[in-house]
Order: sequence, then structure tokens, then C-alpha cells
Amino acid sequence: MQLVPSTKTPGGLYPLRRLSLLIAGLYTLVAALWIVGSAFTLTTSANMRVVKDTTFVLITGVMLYLIIYRTIRRIHHSQRALEAERALRQANEHLRSLVYSSPISI
Repeated sequence: MQLVPSTKTPGGLYPLRRLSLLIAGLYTLVAALWIVGSAFTLTTSANMRVVKDTTFVLITGVMLYLIIYRTIRRIHHSQRALEAERALRQANEHLRSLVYSSPISI
């Protein structure tokens, strides 16, 4: 998901900022829609308002969890792929040095 390369970190900072904006934007959108929707139900009692607000918190909490979990899983898989690539490069360099330093022609 590298959109703009960065020299500060291997994966770049822009995707992380974009992801943060996505999470905050989704939360803000859901909250705004919930507030606007609750404005149409002005006749609710105090108990119903507590239930409604608690439901809102639970739903948005689950949504944030799912988004963050998915992102962490992607980061984890990317890190594993990067480690495998590094190990492959080291093995390649080792074999290359063996071939070039061998007294026998290969």
C-alpha cells in the first residue's frame, strides 16, 4: 500500500497517515449520522437515550476494532514478507561470495 515513498521509514509515512485519516473519518461520519438520526427522535425517554448512546459506543467500538485489526494484520504480513526477502538476499550474497571465492572454477 505504498503510495508515496519516504526515506524516513521503509514503508513510508503517507499510508499510515491515510489510514489514520480513514479511521477518524469513518468514526466522525458514523457519529454525525447517529446524531442527525437521533435528532428525528426527540421524544425518546431518558432510558431510551442511554440505550441508544450505549449502542452507538458499542457499534463504533467494534468498527474501530475491525479496522485496526485488519491494518495490524496487513502490517504483520508485510513485515514477515520483508524478513523473508532479507533472508533470501543474505543467502544469495553468501552463495555468491562462495562462488567468487572458490579456488575451483564453478
